[in-house]
Amino acid sequence: MEYYSDVFLKIMKMNFLLRYLFPILLFALSLNTSIAEEAKNSKFEHIWNEIYANDFHAAKKHVLAEIDKSGENINILSLYEITLNGLDRRKEAAKIRKRIFEIWTEKHKGNFIKENYPLNLSTYPRIVIAKPSSLIIGSEYFLPYPTGKDKSGFFYNKIVVYNVFTKRPSKFFKLEKSKSTDGIYILYEIENDGKSSRVQSYSDKLPNLRDEINDVIRHLKL
Repeated sequence: MEYYSDVFLKIMKMNFLLRYLFPILLFALSLNTSIAEEAKNSKFEHIWNEIYANDFHAAKKHVLAEIDKSGENINILSLYEITLNGLDRRKEAAKIRKRIFEIWTEKHKGNFIKENYPLNLSTYPRIVIAKPSSLIIGSEYFLPYPTGKDKSGFFYNKIVVYNVFTKRPSKFFKLEKSKSTDGIYILYEIENDGKSSRVQSYSDKLPNLRDEINDVIRHLKL
């Protein structure tokens, strides 16, 4: 699984990629410990660089080489799904997502529930989209995450938008279905003060994460 840490990696390259690398450093606050340790060793630095540069073909090639060398794990499969989504190979990406959940269910689900849904272990990134001024990362919760102690509602996906100039997260979105949403899925923008505003309403069927990201892009006019 992915375990998030304060620093993902430090890269001081004075080139175009610099604008895209630092937002993911901040996103590492949402990643799990194992991926953070790998990042400290710059194990996947070259793959992330290619993802931020929208070179998903090169990223996929290096991901497959890493799988051949080290085998499957959620960290590398997450990168694999990101590259496949970047190449718009949705059927292949769906198969990798299924494999990620198989591994998570077998190796991590029991402890996750036993530890009472630790937030820092709850999601993994699936889609990364780079825009001239923003980096958008869409993640999915391994299990629908309770909106409160009574578990009357749940979060299903989250989207974080980073400003590539300030190198900080600028917008945060969550997909919710609960009593307060009348049983349908609603994408909310979450403000710094905890207040939320509706961005898009869906049906009672779980929307596609890509569609949610597109709605965020339209909402922010990116």
